[in-house]
Amino acid sequence: MGLGVRNDADFSGTMPVEERHRVDEASLAKWMAAHVEGYAGPLTVTQFKGGQSNPTYRLDTPKTAYVMRRKPFGKLLPSAHAVDREFKVIAALHAQGFPVARAYALCMDDAVIGAAFYIMSMEEGRVFWNPTLPESRAQGTSRGLHVEDRDAGEAAQLRSGEDRAG
Repeated sequence: MGLGVRNDADFSGTMPVEERHRVDEASLAKWMAAHVEGYAGPLTVTQFKGGQSNPTYRLDTPKTAYVMRRKPFGKLLPSAHAVDREFKVIAALHAQGFPVARAYALCMDDAVIGAAFYIMSMEEGRVFWNPTLPESRAQGTSRGLHVEDRDAGEAAQLRSGEDRAG
């Protein structure tokens, strides 16, 4: 496939949460009940295979599926693994009608599960494992990003990292 990128079952779907990535599920469910519109447990947590740098989980309830992305546990550089920036970008894109997940809530309180995280809707779609994206075709989404500048100031702020939580 080139570039050392694999495209197979080793990196697709979910698996039981690895011990090193376990979170306090009861605390997470309690937080979601207070901060995620429409949340109703019980909650089942699995971990997505593959991924890059921030652990990513599938959160299932009887009626809804969510995704949680969190910072890795431990001491990190202040600007590393900026889940707050991811959350803001996804929320802004969704608000403008781009086909991205709905950003439900951001938690910067490490006391909840041990690290900052956010919750978004679970959306089915294709995963592009090759970063050169040879199998994709331009669908107009990226062009829309370039012409939409009513929030240009906010975008510039996110790009520069001015609004990062430290």
